[in-house]
Amino acid sequence: MKKNKHNRDYKTLIAIIWLIFTVSLASWWMRLGLQYMGSKRSMILSEGITLVCFISLGGIALIY
Repeated sequence: MKKNKHNRDYKTLIAIIWLIFTVSLASWWMRLGLQYMGSKRSMILSEGITLVCFISLGGIALIY
Protein backbone atom coordinates (compact mmCIF):
# COMPACT_ATOMS: atom_id res chain seq x y z
CA MET A 1 0.00 0.00 0.00
CA LYS A 2 2.79 2.41 0.84
CA LYS A 3 4.54 1.78 -2.48
CA ASN A 4 1.39 2.70 -4.43
CA LYS A 5 1.09 6.04 -2.60
CA HIS A 6 4.76 6.80 -3.25
CA ASN A 7 4.28 5.99 -6.95
CA ARG A 8 1.27 8.33 -7.14
CA ASP A 9 3.23 11.17 -5.47
CA TYR A 10 6.04 10.67 -7.97
CA LYS A 11 3.64 10.88 -10.93
CA THR A 12 2.06 14.04 -9.51
CA LEU A 13 5.49 15.64 -9.11
CA ILE A 14 6.39 14.79 -12.72
CA ALA A 15 3.09 16.31 -13.92
CA ILE A 16 3.74 19.52 -11.95
CA ILE A 17 7.25 19.79 -13.41
CA TRP A 18 5.84 19.23 -16.91
CA LEU A 19 3.21 21.90 -16.34
CA ILE A 20 5.73 24.48 -15.16
CA PHE A 21 8.11 23.74 -18.04
CA THR A 22 5.53 23.86 -20.81
CA VAL A 23 3.77 26.98 -19.51
CA SER A 24 7.17 28.68 -19.26
CA LEU A 25 8.02 27.64 -22.81
CA ALA A 26 4.67 28.85 -24.19
CA SER A 27 5.00 32.15 -22.32
CA TRP A 28 8.49 32.64 -23.72
CA TRP A 29 7.19 31.91 -27.23
CA MET A 30 4.42 34.47 -26.78
CA ARG A 31 6.81 37.13 -25.46
CA LEU A 32 9.26 36.52 -28.29
CA GLY A 33 6.46 36.65 -30.87
CA LEU A 34 5.16 39.92 -29.46
CA GLN A 35 8.64 41.39 -29.51
CA TYR A 36 9.32 40.65 -33.19
CA MET A 37 5.85 40.82 -34.73
CA GLY A 38 4.66 44.39 -34.51
CA SER A 39 1.95 44.23 -37.17
CA LYS A 40 0.35 40.95 -36.04
CA ARG A 41 0.51 41.68 -32.33
CA SER A 42 -3.14 40.91 -31.54
CA MET A 43 -3.00 37.57 -33.37
CA ILE A 44 0.16 36.47 -31.51
CA LEU A 45 -1.31 37.64 -28.19
CA SER A 46 -4.60 35.77 -28.65
CA GLU A 47 -2.87 32.59 -29.87
CA GLY A 48 -0.37 32.76 -27.01
CA ILE A 49 -3.03 33.22 -24.35
CA THR A 50 -5.06 30.35 -25.83
CA LEU A 51 -1.98 28.10 -25.91
CA VAL A 52 -1.06 28.88 -22.29
CA CYS A 53 -4.66 28.26 -21.17
CA PHE A 54 -4.90 24.89 -22.93
CA ILE A 55 -1.51 23.77 -21.65
CA SER A 56 -2.51 24.79 -18.12
CA LEU A 57 -5.80 22.91 -18.35
CA GLY A 58 -4.00 19.83 -19.65
CA GLY A 59 -1.46 20.00 -16.85
CA ILE A 60 -4.16 20.39 -14.23
CA ALA A 61 -5.97 17.39 -15.72
CA LEU A 62 -2.75 15.36 -15.50
CA ILE A 63 -2.23 16.32 -11.87
CA TYR A 64 -5.85 15.55 -10.97
